[in-house]
Amino acid sequence: SRPPHARMRAFAQWFGGSPSAERSSRASPSPRPSDADSLLSPLSACAIDQRLDTENSWRKGELVYHVAATLTLPSGERIVHGEQGRVEGITPVLGENSVQVRFSRDAISLPPARAAVELSREPPPPLAGGYWPGDELYYTHVGLVTTEGGRFRLEHASRGEVIGPATAPSHVGKGVKMRFPAAAWRGSETELSQRRDVLDGSHVLPALVDKSGGGGAAGPPGLADLYLTSVSREPPPPLVGGYVLGEQVFFVGASEMAGHGSLTADCSLSHGQLGEVVGPASSLKRATDSVAMLFPGNARFVNCRLSSLSRSAPPPLPGGHTVGDSLYFLGADKAFDSGNKLTHGALGTVMGPAPVGRADSLSMLFPGNTKNVTCTIANLSRAPCRSIEGTSSGDLLSMVILAMDLGEYRRALDMVDEVVSRSDDPPAMVLLLRTQACSHLDMPERTAREATACLTHTDLDEEEFNSGATT
Repeated sequence: SRPPHARMRAFAQWFGGSPSAERSSRASPSPRPSDADSLLSPLSACAIDQRLDTENSWRKGELVYHVAATLTLPSGERIVHGEQGRVEGITPVLGENSVQVRFSRDAISLPPARAAVELSREPPPPLAGGYWPGDELYYTHVGLVTTEGGRFRLEHASRGEVIGPATAPSHVGKGVKMRFPAAAWRGSETELSQRRDVLDGSHVLPALVDKSGGGGAAGPPGLADLYLTSVSREPPPPLVGGYVLGEQVFFVGASEMAGHGSLTADCSLSHGQLGEVVGPASSLKRATDSVAMLFPGNARFVNCRLSSLSRSAPPPLPGGHTVGDSLYFLGADKAFDSGNKLTHGALGTVMGPAPVGRADSLSMLFPGNTKNVTCTIANLSRAPCRSIEGTSSGDLLSMVILAMDLGEYRRALDMVDEVVSRSDDPPAMVLLLRTQACSHLDMPERTAREATACLTHTDLDEEEFNSGATT
C-alpha cells in the first residue's frame, strides 16, 4: 500500500493538476466564487446536531476527502475511505440541495447532513492498528456482533475487508470497520434463539441473502465495528481437540439450566444434546481445554470443556437413571460456600453424570440451588426418605425389599443392618438380603462373610442360599 501522501498526490494528478500547482492554489486561495458557482451557505441539519456556518460551506472546485467508510455505489464503483474528490456543485435531490462531489471513478450527491460528516477538507487520520482501507483481515473471535441491523452471528475465521475507522463509541480508536460477505453471517440473535430443532447434516444456518446491497434489517448486516483484538492478518490457528468449524458433537456433561452456574439467562445445556463447534473458547483460561459450542435454542455460544464433548452419543447413566428423574437425597445435611446445600429427604432432579472420575455418582439439582451438586448413588432413592429410627423391623424389611427392587442397594444395606442389629438371632432371609446387597455393591470380602453366616444358619440350606443369591 502506498503512503497517504502518495495516494493524495495521485488523486490530485488525476484531476489534472500537479502537486506544485496544488500547493500554489493552497498558498493563494482564489476569491470567493459568486452565488452561481457556490453551494448553499450555510448548510443545515448536520448529522452531529450543529449548524454549519459560512466557513464550512463547500465551494465549487475545492478538493475534499471522503472520511466515511468505503462506499460501494449502485454502479459497482467504490469510493475508498480517505479518497480525494472535487466539489462539482449542487444538485437538487428530493427537494433538497445536495453536494455533488466527483471522485476518481464516479460522482456522488450528498445531502447536507451526510456531507457534514462524510467530507472533510483535511485527510482522515490513520486507522487504528496501522491498517489501511482494503486490507483483508480474519475474524478470530466467535459470537454475536452488534451492527446497525441488530445482533448477528459472525462466523469465526471469516475474512473481510477494512473499509474505515470504527464509529461505535465503544470501538472508536480501538477497532476498525469491516465489510464481510453474506456467507460470513449465520443468523440474527432472534433467529438463533428460536431454533429448537435437533441438528442434523444440514444444521448450519444458511448464509443470509444480501437483499439490501450492504446491510440493514433487509439482509445480512455486512458491516461491523470490530476491536483490534478480534482481527488478524493471519488466519486463526486450528481448534483444540482436533475439532473443526461446523462439526457436530454431543454434549456429554451434566445438564445446566439457563442462568445457573456460569450460564447466562438465554443459554442452557442438555446432556446428550447435539451441537455445533463454532470456534475457540472466549476465555484465555479455557483456551487450551475448551471450544465454543452453539446449541439449538441458544442465541449465544457456550464454552465447553473437551471432557464434556464427544463425537459419540453418551453412555447410559449409572444406576439405570436418566436425565430428569426425580430422586430423594438420603445423606446428611450439608451446606456449601456457594450458598448451595444438601438437605436430607430433599427431592432433586438428575441432571447427568458426575464429573470425570466419579462413576458412582450423579449430578443433581435441588430446589433453591443455582448449581448442580454431585451425589453418590448410594445417597439417592426413588422412594421418599423415611427415618430408620422408630420404624418397626417389619416395615424396615418391606422398605429393604422395595429398595432392592429399585436398585438402591446402599440404602437397602443400611436398613437391613438396622434390622440385624435389633435381633440376637435374625431370620435367615434377612441375612440373605444383606448378602445380596453386599454383592450388588461390589463388596467381595463382606459378601463372603455374609454368605458364610447364611450357610451356617440352622434354617437355611445351601440350595436355598444359592437360589436366593442369584435372584
